This record gives sequence, C-alpha cells and structure tokens, in this order.
Amino acid sequence: MNAPLTHRGQAIAGLAPHREKQARLSPVPAHGSAGLAGELAIAVIVFALTLTGLFHWNMSIADPPFEEIPVVLSTGTTIMVARYEITHALWRQCHEADACDVLPKPGRRDADGTFPVTDINWLDAGQFVAWINATTGLGYRLPTLDEWREIAGVPPGQAKRKLFDDPRLAWAADYGTSKIRSRRVKPSGHFGFARSGVADIAGNVWEWTSTCVAADLAHCPAYYAAGEGHMAEIPVFLRDAYGGGCSAGIPPANLGLRLVRDL
Repeated sequence: MNAPLTHRGQAIAGLAPHREKQARLSPVPAHGSAGLAGELAIAVIVFALTLTGLFHWNMSIADPPFEEIPVVLSTGTTIMVARYEITHALWRQCHEADACDVLPKPGRRDADGTFPVTDINWLDAGQFVAWINATTGLGYRLPTLDEWREIAGVPPGQAKRKLFDDPRLAWAADYGTSKIRSRRVKPSGHFGFARSGVADIAGNVWEWTSTCVAADLAHCPAYYAAGEGHMAEIPVFLRDAYGGGCSAGIPPANLGLRLVRDL
C-alpha cells in the first residue's frame, strides 16, 4: 500500500482516501482493452460533434438586419438586395455605436422609424457599410451603377433628349426635361415596387452606387447616385445636391442608400 503523500514531512490530509474513492468510482471496463477502445471511440465522436457545433456557433452569421430579396442579374449572378432603402432608425444605431460620425436630421419630424435616411454623402455611406458588416458579417456593399439599373429595370442605353450637347453645359443639359419630385420624405414603400420586387427605387431618395466617375479609384472625386430613372455625378463630400451645385445631371431630391450583397 502506498504511503500518503507528504509535504515537508506532513501527510496531506484526505488525499490518499480521496484517491481510493476515485478508484472505486472508476472501475476498469469489463471487456478489457476492447471496451476501453470502444469508450474512447465514443468519446472522440462526441468531442468531434461538440467541436462541430462550436465551430458552427462561432462562425454563424447574424440574420440580415432588414428584408432582402434575390435579384438575378443579366450575367446570371444572383445578388441579395435590400427591399427598402436604409432607414433613419437603423442609421441611428450606427451613430449610437460611434461608427457613423453623422446623424442626419430626419427628413420629417416623424421620419425616424420606417423612413429612409437622407442627407448622407458617399463617405458617410462607407462608414455605415463598414459598421453593418462588422455587426452582421454578411458582406454588404453599395451596388454598382449597372447593378442599380438592372434592379430598377432601367435599360442601360436609356437616354432623354438633352437641351445642350456641349460638355461644358452638362450640368444644365437635362434642365426642364424631367419632372423633379418634392423633397418631402415618404414612408418606406410609399413609391411602390419595381418588377424586381424592390421598393421606392423610383422614389425621391436617390441611392449612392460604388461606381466612380473617374478611372482613378484611389482618388475618386465623385460617384454616381441614381434615382427616378436617372443618374448624377455627385462629389463624395456632398450630402445635399438638390441645388445642383457640384453635380452633373438632374439634381437628386435626397441622397440615401440601399445595400446589396453577393451570395
């Protein structure tokens, strides 16, 4: 019989009896090594299943924070598109998380719920995209101009009669040829749905795209915003282009955003 363990000559009280109790509670398997191997195999399987569960739990992606619909592009690629434009309420969450520097005033006093956020520039939109991706892990982005056209159902070659052909007068070429809607912000869904199923894409909130107006993407001065079947070149810092300043094309009544993601 082994002597109890000692520390500096003193027996460690209760240790030896504890080991004897453990021995009584952990008998050798009745079937010898074969039984032990079986138990080990079961333990390995359980451990592997546990790891698999933990892996899926840790790698799980959050549910989309807004309603999405699949849209099949002419290339055959399917993207998920937010059915509605990003709301002021969701933007407020980004601001309260210190991820969005700017909290625009609601377009209306009661526009903090299911109303689209407006008066944001392209850089603001980038902050929101970074936050929503850090929050959900879903890989959202702004649509390209070509994608926006397909989502909206606007033919790529669609063009309207212009008043001027001189490039120096591009800012006024569409003046008076298209109806500009009121700037009053309406609830999400007010302007109806496109054939693709997305809402308000023909409404008075124009949406930022990821398409630069120049070839130098590293120093892009302006991006296209699109809405009401039109597009305009808007400088990255501009939040309100209604007056037409520093923009080319029909001035947007409001500037907002809609997100897409690849599958």
